[in-house]
Amino acid sequence: MREINRKLFVIVLLSLMMSNVVAGFKSGMAAYKSGNYSKALTEFRDAASRSDPRAELFLGLMYANGRGVRKDYAKAVKWYEMAASKGISVAQNNLGSMYASGNGVEKDYKKAVTWYRKAAEHGSANAQCNLGMMYRNGRGVPKDLDQSATWYQKAAEQGNVLAQRVLGNMYSAGKGLPRNYSEAINWYRKAAKQGDLISQNDLGFMYENGFGTTKDYKKAFKWYSEAANKGFARAQNNLGSLYRDGKGTPRDRKKAAKWYQMAVKQGYENAQYNLNAMAIERSSSTDIHVAKAGRKFSPTTKARVQSSSRKAQINQALEGLVKDSNKVAQKGGSFDRTVSSVKSKAGSLLEGRESAAKNKMVVAKLLKAAESGDVQAQYELGLSYAEGRNATKDTVKAIAWYGKAARQGNVKAQMALAAIYAGGIGVPKNNVLAFSWTAMAAVHGNVQAQYSVGLMLASGFGTKRKEKVGFRWVAKAAAKGHLEAQYRLGLWHNAGFGVNRNYKRGLYWLTKAANHGNASAQTNLGMMYLNGIGVRKDVKKAKAWLKKASEQGNGKAEMVLAQIS
Repeated sequence: MREINRKLFVIVLLSLMMSNVVAGFKSGMAAYKSGNYSKALTEFRDAASRSDPRAELFLGLMYANGRGVRKDYAKAVKWYEMAASKGISVAQNNLGSMYASGNGVEKDYKKAVTWYRKAAEHGSANAQCNLGMMYRNGRGVPKDLDQSATWYQKAAEQGNVLAQRVLGNMYSAGKGLPRNYSEAINWYRKAAKQGDLISQNDLGFMYENGFGTTKDYKKAFKWYSEAANKGFARAQNNLGSLYRDGKGTPRDRKKAAKWYQMAVKQGYENAQYNLNAMAIERSSSTDIHVAKAGRKFSPTTKARVQSSSRKAQINQALEGLVKDSNKVAQKGGSFDRTVSSVKSKAGSLLEGRESAAKNKMVVAKLLKAAESGDVQAQYELGLSYAEGRNATKDTVKAIAWYGKAARQGNVKAQMALAAIYAGGIGVPKNNVLAFSWTAMAAVHGNVQAQYSVGLMLASGFGTKRKEKVGFRWVAKAAAKGHLEAQYRLGLWHNAGFGVNRNYKRGLYWLTKAANHGNASAQTNLGMMYLNGIGVRKDVKKAKAWLKKASEQGNGKAEMVLAQIS
């Protein structure tokens, strides 16, 4: 009888202890959910002291996220380990993530895989997704896309959003799984319906391009809108393009620009390119062939040309892109042969004036002004970092500050960015961004940029090749007195490049450039008179123009002049 009473006593005691543990954990959870982390911490610690694995898990979470305590990854690991050793799959997965990231412990992918696998085999969707990622990237295990797909599939079937999106990517790309656009759409749709912005955008892309389904611009519009309205920059850019092209919705350039601008504010460079392209098309179409000889300009056009007659700041590095004019004129040649000259001229990209920042104090003042939105200060700060003036040379910071100024319309900053990307100065060369920033400066009226963007369009440098549009931009610059543009326009008229061949017009523009001292124009004008191309043959005039060019050191003019004298 005494033995029975003793056993009953032990059972009752254990029951009381367990009820206290459960009560302590429940009280801690209530406090945690209400945001009373101080009380939650006390209750969880009390429950954990009696080995409640759930309390140990939540103590790990609180230390990992700094809730009610100072963030401490090492302590988080300690509590995760205690809960994980008792079979709590969430703790096992979290412990795996600590080893994968090196937070609170030395980074160890093999240990990460060990803990992910324990949790995954217990059915944790998050752990299954993480294990799939480890196999996909070959971290802690040999790279194995089949195993990766298997674990992603298990996680996706349990509703894990990331796994659903990745499965969509794998089916779409045919990596780890046979390419199957229909399956890709299936998994993108599942993730999209759970609110995954990337999947919503990708689903829109599938419908827009007809991958795995019939093209359906309205559905593309629907899914792009879902993600764009929640702030996803890529979707905002894609939605802008649908408005621009009138796909799935009535064409509306104002709405297109609005969405592009929203994406630009988030730093999405493709949207900046699209915004510039729209501006180029709009601007160039308003002034087609403004440079025709004898044309009577409208008052509006004349005022615009006159108001822009001031000399633009010449960007020497970008100017290096537009040399070798005979090759481009005769062949529509590539800029790639001439871009290499940018690096050697990078020092002359940024204007020769002395920087206002003479010391660290001035740089600090610039920084303060720049952070408050002062455009000129932002440009000056970019200049300081680009050239290392009173600040350590830092191309990344230079680009950041130039970008802030450029987006507010500072043409010098726009041209500086164009040259940086065109020449690969401190960053990987990016012809698309070089074109984008040059185009923005051109739209803002910079004559050099208008000439450069014309050449870029004519040769397909950083953009789709459009010879006619390129011709229009060069014509704009020529009408504003840009000598290289006048010379180039003359060559293009003679060659029929971007326009119907017209020697009379070629003669007109070459003469304008030649009269202002352009040696190449003088040489070409001399050759026209010498050979009777578009004009009556006149050796006397030919010699006169060739002599002018020769006096400026033009080798071709010297050689021809020697032969005919």
